[in-house]
Amino acid sequence: MIPMRETQRRKLLQNVRVTSEKKIAILVARLFNQRFKSLKRELRRANLRKRLAKLQGVLLFQKTDPYWMEWIENFNEQLTKSFEEVIAEYSSADNEYWTSHGKEPKIWDTAEVVRAYEKRVGRLIVDISEGTLTQTQSIISSWFNTEKTLPDLIKELEPLYGATRAALIAATEMVNITSEVAREQMEHFGINQWTWDASNDAFTCEICADLHGQHFSVDDLDAYPPAHPNCHCGTLFTGDDGKEIYYKYALGDLEKGGAGFGRYPAGSGGSKTTE
Repeated sequence: MIPMRETQRRKLLQNVRVTSEKKIAILVARLFNQRFKSLKRELRRANLRKRLAKLQGVLLFQKTDPYWMEWIENFNEQLTKSFEEVIAEYSSADNEYWTSHGKEPKIWDTAEVVRAYEKRVGRLIVDISEGTLTQTQSIISSWFNTEKTLPDLIKELEPLYGATRAALIAATEMVNITSEVAREQMEHFGINQWTWDASNDAFTCEICADLHGQHFSVDDLDAYPPAHPNCHCGTLFTGDDGKEIYYKYALGDLEKGGAGFGRYPAGSGGSKTTE
């Protein structure tokens, strides 16, 4: 087998990442749209303000509501399944590089990778759907205390269930996934540290520009990208001498350059928006 060049590996992983991010964004947008359609029907029922008044204007919808329970469960199940499929595809693509260099690749447990990344970031996948409910309650409660109309309320809710937020979630979680794969690969091949890799162009935010080039230990679980929602940064495997490597310790040969996870085309740098 001809050893895969690092440039080939980067292109392969970038293609997998871009395609996977789009799939996640489409899935999240579809799930949001399903819930929003039902939500609008519920809001348009007669006497919304009277119904809210009976509840003192707060928490019209509860997590125990069967419609919300079903949607949250379905959202979590489908998104978790999608993440596991992405991890399988991404790690399989990366393993091609290792195999081509005669190294035994890591055997991946995709469900365990999801659990590890949830633990590392301190947030569960289900928090996305439950957070959507919490924000919906807040928007409705605030609307109740104004003179705004029902169409105004629906308009205020639209961004919460829109394609832009779905794309934001997909971009953020994709970097969480690639960072976890990178961390576990480093552990598997005995690489001890990594360097923050930002696009470092005109679109790179101040947060990531400051982080670019900084070195971190593989065990520093709070340090990994993303630095913020919609962050597109990644990790460069780094030797103990602080220089970027292409798997120096695992392969026994040092090539020029660095092994980048999470690289995006120019112009795709992070923003300071929130999920």
